[in-house]
Amino acid sequence: MGNQIEIGLINRVDNRSGVKTGIWEIYWIYVEKNNKIAGGEYDKQGNKIGKWIEQSDRFRYGNQSTSEGKYNKQGVRVGMWDIYLKNDGKNNKIGGGEYDEQGRKIGKWIEQSNEFQSVNQTTWIGEYNNKGVKTGIWDIYQNNKGNNNKIGGGRYDEHGNKIGLWIEQNDGFWTDNQSTYTGEYNVWGSQRWKMGNILEI
Repeated sequence: MGNQIEIGLINRVDNRSGVKTGIWEIYWIYVEKNNKIAGGEYDKQGNKIGKWIEQSDRFRYGNQSTSEGKYNKQGVRVGMWDIYLKNDGKNNKIGGGEYDEQGRKIGKWIEQSNEFQSVNQTTWIGEYNNKGVKTGIWDIYQNNKGNNNKIGGGRYDEHGNKIGLWIEQNDGFWTDNQSTYTGEYNVWGSQRWKMGNILEI
């Protein structure tokens, strides 16, 4: 819901190359109001540099989440990035983690689920190895009225493949349908299979 527009405040576009340069701000148009939600700076080559605030890929009324951190001179995310969710006019930190100099996620991360929204505030918590691959145990949590409850999770192998017993949200998971799948991942040749039944929490 709502529309997004980008506004270049300085050297909006280099006429010779068509590249974004200078400072840009991102606004979300909702209920006929322009709300600044993100922005940062591009260098002369069109690379993002320095501090940026970026909206999530699925930004909308029910998921007003943004990421905040820095880009290096090569336009790569580096260092700590935090994830915020705006709710009732307040920005609350809900996740984040660290990128290495190559822009790979490393160490402990808290990430939004793919279907994150106001009625499905679920996050995944676990670690990336030094190659930027999910490894070890990852837990799934649901934030329900300020209470963070563990609802699932499982283990990744050193290649980032799910292995063993997992408990996962169903595709339509939300406040009034808190159902999960439970089962095991096994490898048969090059294929990976998931088996399990739906369990009601």
